[in-house]
Amino acid sequence: MTTNIDDIFEKGGNTDLGEFFRFQNVGDRIAGTFVDLLEGIDGYQNEQYIVVLRREGVNHRVSIRKTHSVLVDRMRPVRLGQIIGFSFDEERPSKMGANTKIINLKQDPSMVDEEWIKARVEGEAKFGVDAVDALTPKAWSTTDAPVAPEQATEAPAESVAPAADVPFSSPADDSLVETVKTLVSNKGLIGADASKDEVMAKVKEITGLELTAENGPSIINTIATYTGA
Repeated sequence: MTTNIDDIFEKGGNTDLGEFFRFQNVGDRIAGTFVDLLEGIDGYQNEQYIVVLRREGVNHRVSIRKTHSVLVDRMRPVRLGQIIGFSFDEERPSKMGANTKIINLKQDPSMVDEEWIKARVEGEAKFGVDAVDALTPKAWSTTDAPVAPEQATEAPAESVAPAADVPFSSPADDSLVETVKTLVSNKGLIGADASKDEVMAKVKEITGLELTAENGPSIINTIATYTGA
């Protein structure tokens, strides 16, 4: 079941929305399904990311300057299809004169738009894109993305690529496992603290498929529409 978008905030919903959302007053906020991440230049020639949030069939754009490193870094783990929110919580004095707006990200990996994810993965699969890449914002280039400690190793020169249908073990595969885990957990079929082995076993039970990159789109589609019947 898709989460209510405004549940991302503890209380209250969005302020007045527009296609290009601007934080003008403390308390302004916006939430929606994270459907795209673009890059651009603002009116002051500052490089920025443009977060596209979709709600009630309409896309709303939220700009984040690339120099706002804390907010940008908090956005990096967020995957397409998650329900997220931004809130203008306070203003702080700045040495540059104008006050600094404090914008906070509200996100919970368990809050997702299952219908959107299903359509996205199914559509991208037609072009040979696996489920992990389908839900990863393309604006996060490999040169920009930070390397997690567990990823900061290189395979020996004599290593060879594994054969197809090898169970998930790489960081990217783990990311797909988390996506599937969220979908299964939201349907009450496993606990939120289930291990990877428990997720893989439940996926096998429901779909009859091994949790592999090749099977990712089929598994997500099946689980998204699963009713327990």
